[in-house]
Order: sequence, then C-alpha cells, then structure tokens
Amino acid sequence: MLCGDSAGGHLAASLTNHLDGMEKELPYSQILIYPMTCPSLEFESMELFKENYLLTKASMDWFWKQLRANQENNQDPRFNLLKQRNKTNFQIKTLVLLLDLILYVMKEKIMLSI
Repeated sequence: MLCGDSAGGHLAASLTNHLDGMEKELPYSQILIYPMTCPSLEFESMELFKENYLLTKASMDWFWKQLRANQENNQDPRFNLLKQRNKTNFQIKTLVLLLDLILYVMKEKIMLSI
C-alpha cells in the first residue's frame, strides 16, 4: 500500500503510474490525502477558495515552483497527474481524501456561529 498527503500524495500517485508504465508490480492500494494533482491552478475551485485558507492560491503556486525543475514538467504525466494515462488499465483500490471540503464545512460552521 502506498500512502501520502499533499506532495506525498502526489508522489504516491505518480509512482503508481510510473510503475504501471514500466509494467512493474503495482501496490494493492493507495491512500491519497488531499494530493497535489495539477500545477496549473486554473480551476474554478481554486478561484473560489484562493484566499482566507491555510493553503492559498499564492502559497500553492510557491509549492509547485519548489517541486518543478522547469516549465516542461507541467506537461509531464509524472509531474502533472491530470495528464496520466495508465498503460495496463490498472484498477487498484484508491481512497482520495480532500481537505478543501472539510475546510469549507468548517468555515461555514464558523460563519454561522458568528
């Protein structure tokens, strides 16, 4: 089993896809906890929640820049998980946990109590 959160979730998913491309044995399962998936940050949810959270759009941009060797990485499926296409059509058990939803619910509860 592979497991990782944030950048670690990114590494776990990237490794599974890389192993698949090399036709190597895959892990039985993986747990991805709010994994970093795409460096573009051009998503509606990113605009909606770009400020007033622990991970802002600006901070996520900074993290992607630290992880990226060069701009060409953005097109590499090992880096940009949304560009991955599995070779053997693997179907491992995957659990993806998303922190954004939890933070949104917490923010709404706090706003309602004020």
